[in-house]
Amino acid sequence: MSVEKAELRAAAIQEIGSRVDDLLEASNAAAQQVEGGESAALHVAELIKKLHAHVDKDIDEGVITSLKEGEMIKRWITRAVHIAEQYAGGLTRAKQAQKGHAQGITAVVQMLKNQHDQELRTREKHAAQESGEGHIPIKQRRLAEERASLAPAAPTGAPPPKPVASVPPPVSAASVPPNGSAAPRRRRRVERGPDA
Repeated sequence: MSVEKAELRAAAIQEIGSRVDDLLEASNAAAQQVEGGESAALHVAELIKKLHAHVDKDIDEGVITSLKEGEMIKRWITRAVHIAEQYAGGLTRAKQAQKGHAQGITAVVQMLKNQHDQELRTREKHAAQESGEGHIPIKQRRLAEERASLAPAAPTGAPPPKPVASVPPPVSAASVPPNGSAAPRRRRRVERGPDA
């Protein structure tokens, strides 16, 4: 991959990320709206419940003369409370769904950010390699060393130095075993050289 490809991918991911981030903001706004509707529906349900006491008071004071009418009014109030509570319950579920939606979008935004950062690192790595400043992989380094070792050495005009044989220190007579081991013979061969 080249620097241009990495830059193109990073720009594309950036654009997608900004669009998904806009979706996240819209999702959070919708979640707040649903949460406000839920609290309003619960408040309305509480206010409607208080009407029961007013109906009982009106029956006791004689404003509502028929018990049948009082029962019917209470039944309608109970239905209204039930409808408001059901609406609030639906909004509670919608709020949870919106929160889950927002969490999913947040995870996508984080994944896109990580991918964008990775593309930027890739671009920097390729730019450094193209400029010759980058880290050379081990395999490429070994191949270059192999090529260098196989290349013929340029003559310098001077003969190569002869290897120096290391001569072991002389063995004292006290250290030679009395059974006539091969150690003294080897020592003589080394002292005389390999031709003797």
